[in-house]
Amino acid sequence: MLGCFIKAELFRLSKMKAIIIIPIILALIILLQNYILLGFNGFNLTYALFDEEVPADVAAEEDIGAGYDVFGRTLPEGEEPVDEEKAQELAEKSKKIFGGIGTGYFFNVSQTYQSGIQGEMPMLLIAIVAALFLGNDYSTHFSKNYPLINGRRWISAVAQLVVMGLFTLCIHILVWILSFISNLFWADSINPGFGLDTLWYFVFSYLATMAIVTLIQFVATLFRSKAAAIVFSILTSVGVVSTPITIADAILQWRYGWDEFSLNYIIPTKILATAGSATSAKMMLLATIFVIIYLTSSVLGSIVLLRKRDMSTS
Repeated sequence: MLGCFIKAELFRLSKMKAIIIIPIILALIILLQNYILLGFNGFNLTYALFDEEVPADVAAEEDIGAGYDVFGRTLPEGEEPVDEEKAQELAEKSKKIFGGIGTGYFFNVSQTYQSGIQGEMPMLLIAIVAALFLGNDYSTHFSKNYPLINGRRWISAVAQLVVMGLFTLCIHILVWILSFISNLFWADSINPGFGLDTLWYFVFSYLATMAIVTLIQFVATLFRSKAAAIVFSILTSVGVVSTPITIADAILQWRYGWDEFSLNYIIPTKILATAGSATSAKMMLLATIFVIIYLTSSVLGSIVLLRKRDMSTS
């Protein structure tokens, strides 16, 4: 029976315009973000804004290729360099204004993938699709037909989650492919960065995303509302829900001066954006444990709610 429901839900998802529009929007955003991160030379842009040439000695000192303009093209030779004091001032200004912009020579494909998947936009777009898909039964009142499946409407919920899991996996693979393409064109390295840590982060980021998806399903089931699922998905993805936690974490860090621990590693809306390749093994393990807790508790909570409603209609 579960297989039949999965096929039905796959067909229903395939009819949603969002699964075509969302990946296209995401691809454009990821490519633009990766271009700014990898191919855009923020250091030289500072000099361009002040109509100055990047001095070779300062460029070498800052570990940035001398003789290249904002877009990586070779600069004309023969211009007089600015004085040393002015050059240092502009170098510091560049660091403050542009930070990590145009740092493609530091990134392999896995690091570019991490930068992309940790952003708000992939999670927001996945959450919107999840809310529309998982809450659709309540907006169309199709859920009233669930008692017809012998009091096992939770089977349909599991099938919907499996289908959303496949969609989420496809989005993560898409981000990795776009990261590879970005590194191919704009970074000094197309090293995939494959390794156990890379594979583990891919699995971790997928599970962390699915934890949010299962929470959206739980909200839709609890309130029997597509609108509630949409509101929750948006507020969760853009960080509104986690803002009080972020403030509390800052206060606790200031008060107790924790070296590693942060509330961001245990809050579902912040885990994906916080945990990464630079995270210690201990904090990564803590984040993974809480991801699994949120994921399993949300799924079980949805099943319990549906089983209770099955009994009330039997």
